[in-house]
Amino acid sequence: MTKLDTTVFSASAGGFDKVVRIIPVDDVARLPGSVAHRSTLARNGANRLWKRLREEASFTGLDVLSGNQAKQVVRARLPIDG
Repeated sequence: MTKLDTTVFSASAGGFDKVVRIIPVDDVARLPGSVAHRSTLARNGANRLWKRLREEASFTGLDVLSGNQAKQVVRARLPIDG
């Protein structure tokens, strides 16, 4: 039994008894995920912010991906386009 099989069976214990699965578990296991790791989104956002901090004179605060990045922009006293 694969990890996916275990996850599917443990998740479906009782709560999803009436749900009909039209896609076999094997097909779902072959689907590639768009995010490889839990921290990929944070890492990509941090890399994007760091690149912009080094390369651009200013950028809008709406281009940051999280509240933490917005705080970093303010702490760095970067000029913000408006």
